[in-house]
Amino acid sequence: MDRIILRLKATISFLQPFLPLIDSHMVTFLTSDIWEKYVPLQIKHEFNENIENNNIIDIFSKHFYSEYNSNISELNKFIRNAKQMYIAEEEALNILQLKQTLQLERNDLNYEPLEEFMTKKKSHEVEILVGILAALSDLTGTTHVVEIGDGKGYASSLLALRHHVRVLGLECSQSNIVGAEKRKKKLYKYLKTSKDADKECHYRQALAKVNKDTNIIEYLQQIFSEDFPPFVYGISGLHTCGDLSPISLNLFLSESITPAARFLVNIGCCYHLLNTSEEEHTADSPSGFPLSSFVKQTGFNLSRNARMMSLQAPFKLLHYKQSPAPSLMYRAVLERLLDDTFGAGYPKVRDVGRIGTKCKDFTQYVRKASSILGCDITFSDEELQQYYSKFEYSEKKLHFYFMLRVILAPVVEGIILLDRLLFLKEKGIEQSFLVKLFDPVISPRCYGIVAIRD
Repeated sequence: MDRIILRLKATISFLQPFLPLIDSHMVTFLTSDIWEKYVPLQIKHEFNENIENNNIIDIFSKHFYSEYNSNISELNKFIRNAKQMYIAEEEALNILQLKQTLQLERNDLNYEPLEEFMTKKKSHEVEILVGILAALSDLTGTTHVVEIGDGKGYASSLLALRHHVRVLGLECSQSNIVGAEKRKKKLYKYLKTSKDADKECHYRQALAKVNKDTNIIEYLQQIFSEDFPPFVYGISGLHTCGDLSPISLNLFLSESITPAARFLVNIGCCYHLLNTSEEEHTADSPSGFPLSSFVKQTGFNLSRNARMMSLQAPFKLLHYKQSPAPSLMYRAVLERLLDDTFGAGYPKVRDVGRIGTKCKDFTQYVRKASSILGCDITFSDEELQQYYSKFEYSEKKLHFYFMLRVILAPVVEGIILLDRLLFLKEKGIEQSFLVKLFDPVISPRCYGIVAIRD
């Protein structure tokens, strides 16, 4: 626990000077003069002298994968210092280390990918998670697994069909439940032909909006009435959205639910949807960050912009050398256009949604945006193109600023995840671990919390 606290102290200390940068918003890049205000001075000088005429993604990729050399550049120092704050091997186990630490004896954790039924990304995630859940069920004598935020039921159906575990999926969307049932039947037919399926699928679903007071045992008694008593169960969640992750941790720890869960596996996502101690929250939706007493006592918090930014994926983006979408610049220029045309603050709400992929150029972007916002922008197409051209010189600066934030994303995510791990340690769960479950190039939210009750 002391090591986690030291790491959190170091990471928070590193991040503090960059909070204005990560709290800022891409949309106001031009209107708030973000380049001048928040990009570190030495890096700006280096950009003006050496970087401006080069490909931004290539430059970041080169520095991201290069060996550290303090004489290379200010950008290299920034990237290397940030990477030193990423979750390290000392803080997170890999799958092999998890198996060795917990003495998981199952060796049948590798199967042919099921990309016929799901995307490559989902197949990668589901295959690994299901193998871990099956091994933990064997280790702890668990008879049932409760999947919180069951979604489309990929992991639940495979766990039940392939490993003969009874699975209850709790999901708040009726349409997802219907879709999961259809998917289960298709998967059963496929696995049956490969003699890899249980004769009966023990995967069932219940419509439920899970909160910290949800009584899992009552759902198990209702849905698996023939198995009662007793229930020995674990809790799982694959990319549980926002507060569902801290809720899952609290349900695992709950003393009001008897019997208590034997194990927990949780992979979170959508950090921007977390309730934080600086935002309004209710008894049903308490603060989801920070959770640990230590981070609470520091007074440290993360804005919604910072938590949104933490979802960026530098390993994937730089591996594929994906350039920022043109719509990033379109949106920044639109914000300036709205200010110039109507004045700051009108329209009051300027959310235009994800229209960038539907627009071939800035003119089309403005037409769609003005329709959504209900404001009349009287510029002709030619005038809009002329207006946009006035700011094209800033596009590389915008992309550079975007990439600086991308590099910091895993630092922010690391604080959120280490806070969750420390929270479990503070509550006496000695066998709690942060585990790198997935390849971050395939699945950027690659870390999970694994915990076993003694």
